[in-house]
Amino acid sequence: GDDIPRSVEDQAAFWQKFYRTVGDENDFTSAVQSLENSCITSNSADLCFMLDGSGRVGKKNFGKIKEFLSNVVDRFDIGPQNTRIAVIQYSTDSVIEFDFDDYKTKEEVMDAIEGIEYEGGGTMTHKALDQMRTELFTEAGGARSQLEGHPRVCVMLTDGKSNKPSSTVKSALEVHDSDITVLTVAIGRTIDKNELGVIASAPECLNMFFIEDFDEVSALKD
Repeated sequence: GDDIPRSVEDQAAFWQKFYRTVGDENDFTSAVQSLENSCITSNSADLCFMLDGSGRVGKKNFGKIKEFLSNVVDRFDIGPQNTRIAVIQYSTDSVIEFDFDDYKTKEEVMDAIEGIEYEGGGTMTHKALDQMRTELFTEAGGARSQLEGHPRVCVMLTDGKSNKPSSTVKSALEVHDSDITVLTVAIGRTIDKNELGVIASAPECLNMFFIEDFDEVSALKD
């Protein structure tokens, strides 16, 4: 098939042609620029990924989420003075797979991602939001001071809505009050855009991303 182009402008045209025939190329370009402005260009961010490990996702698709995560992490300068990475997997419970202090090099982070085991279960999104705020983005979790210019950013990948929407809304608002920037990446068609809009930081148009299916996730390499 067609190879995915390398420039953002060509990727936007490719995206519209193959994935969003009714879409606007400018939407794609804006989304890419937002990602780069909020994360990629800030080499000293503390960056957390929240991975949906619920039963709906399935083991095979969870592998594609991990592949996507590895591709994103590969774009960063990882290290104690650069970007630090942490990962939470959430299903019926929320589990910190590793915190910001656990791994110091890109190779270690990549190996750790490879070793994450799929959990399966429900979708208790609020538990992950709470754990991210109260355990990860703390001194004990290895997070650095925002006053010293270290942005706190969370990227949440999900394929559906939470089991407890009201709890999710409450937890999301507490995250926003803590000055953590949240980007949501929603996969598939069973998502709840209203819920994702509450979880994502403002403006939603820059911090919410929608992907058709899991094959499209693993194609997002550039």
